[in-house]
Amino acid sequence: MSKIALMTLLNRDDSNLSPHFGKAKWMMIRDTEQASSKFIQNHGLNGKTVVEALLREGCTDVICSEIGEGAVEHLKRAQIHGWLAPANIPAPRLVEMLAAGSLQPVSATHRGQHEQEGKHPAGGCGCQHRNSDGHSGRCCHE
Repeated sequence: MSKIALMTLLNRDDSNLSPHFGKAKWMMIRDTEQASSKFIQNHGLNGKTVVEALLREGCTDVICSEIGEGAVEHLKRAQIHGWLAPANIPAPRLVEMLAAGSLQPVSATHRGQHEQEGKHPAGGCGCQHRNSDGHSGRCCHE
């Protein structure tokens, strides 16, 4: 691992994760070899744009608390490893947890996880509150 992205709420090292991958306000890029961090504001507000930014930054891994199926596919195509973590743990601790092997990999679908947690009906996160272009509105579980 050399560069790990964390989808954060704030542009601070101690920020918690955003509740939604593509709509995270900030991307914290942690360079583990240089022991440094930088923040990139997420202007695209969708999974594809986020993955493109992670590629430009040379990220090999990303830690998030929620992610949709489309974003999972974008990560796979980009060969970026996705990891799920609780949103209430500060970013520095999450990097330690990833290094220790304590995080779960993002699965081929996040639908099953939400169904088990009762957040979505069968069929997964359709985010019906978004408009037809899929780029505005809020995810139904935010």
